[in-house]
Amino acid sequence: DVGAPEALFVAAAIREGVFGDAEPIGARVSDHATKVKGLGTREVSLLGLPCPLLDGNSGRCGIYAYRPIACRMLTSFNAKDCERACRHPELDDDRVYTHGPTTGTCAAIMQGLAAGIDKAGLDSRALEFTNALAIALSRDDAGSVWRSGGHIFEPAVIVTDKEDAETMQRTLDAVDDVGSRRFVPVQHGRPLTKNEAKRRRRELKRNRKP
Repeated sequence: DVGAPEALFVAAAIREGVFGDAEPIGARVSDHATKVKGLGTREVSLLGLPCPLLDGNSGRCGIYAYRPIACRMLTSFNAKDCERACRHPELDDDRVYTHGPTTGTCAAIMQGLAAGIDKAGLDSRALEFTNALAIALSRDDAGSVWRSGGHIFEPAVIVTDKEDAETMQRTLDAVDDVGSRRFVPVQHGRPLTKNEAKRRRRELKRNRKP
């Protein structure tokens, strides 16, 4: 999920040609947004759709220096684990360990951004990235409308269900505990509970034995 300023920031860079021809990028974003519109975070992950902003040749992030904070949060200590989790999001035992301080810092930044937007009296709701980006790309005045208090990003507001709410709470718990944790294990994009993490560490130790 992203805040409106992040979607507007990336859209401005796309329009300026920072990532090459804006037209095909906009078309991919629009197509992806249509496919995930109205879905919850878990439902989107199960679709297994590649990000429309990946570079077509290298498969790498095409907007890496401009990527949203949520993307910066998802680091991995094991490329194979990360790839397996992305390819098989339906498997509940696919867990990816991420760097704790990075996860906690990014989550705190996201909280701070939302709090600042809310304090300014603007719409601070979390947005599905590609739908928000599609809206920002479709209207040159998207930024001014949002800054004037308009709810231009209403169609991109994330559908929150019980599982999404639990995911957010686990992320916040990870932020509170980040000072004492060297890493944060993540499953389906959310930090594991301490008991889940302990089980995962035991599994890793067993796998390392000759």
